[in-house]
Amino acid sequence: MSDRKASARGVTMEVSKWVSGLQASDIPESTRCFLRHALLDTLGCGLHGRSQPWTEIAEGWVREGGGSGLSTVWGDRGPSLRASDAAMITGIATHAFELDDFHQTKQHPGAVVIPAALAVGEKVDASGEALLTSIAAGYEVMNPFRRRDWGWRSEGARMAYHRHRGGHLARRRHLRFCWD
Repeated sequence: MSDRKASARGVTMEVSKWVSGLQASDIPESTRCFLRHALLDTLGCGLHGRSQPWTEIAEGWVREGGGSGLSTVWGDRGPSLRASDAAMITGIATHAFELDDFHQTKQHPGAVVIPAALAVGEKVDASGEALLTSIAAGYEVMNPFRRRDWGWRSEGARMAYHRHRGGHLARRRHLRFCWD
């Protein structure tokens, strides 16, 4: 194993431990306020982008596969898809016009993290507090560690998923390295 891979696995394990231990009480009120605004902003962008041709193409492709599940595509009347499919469609819709939130690392964390957190949160019947904690974990992991050659963008969504699923280190198999 290369030094780079060994180092990255060590970093991923440390991040996973942090996500596992994150509690809602650890999140300052100013951050909670930001997350509530980000959630509303992302929902608005996702609903606006839902009717765009590229969103409809992705949704048609997913629904052709006959998938069903416990998560809702934003704007639908109820759950109809697997969490991963609902998150993908709402992520595409959210980023349809690139009006969603922007971070100084030149990325849009809301379009990645919030659809995943909401889709999995709905599936596991998470509380609002658990949802905000998962979004905080996703934003925290996605933004500071972002490196173009490591693929941390998707890690934000994975960490939100990981947090909702109990955040146990035994579930770290859901964390995948982009170079494996």
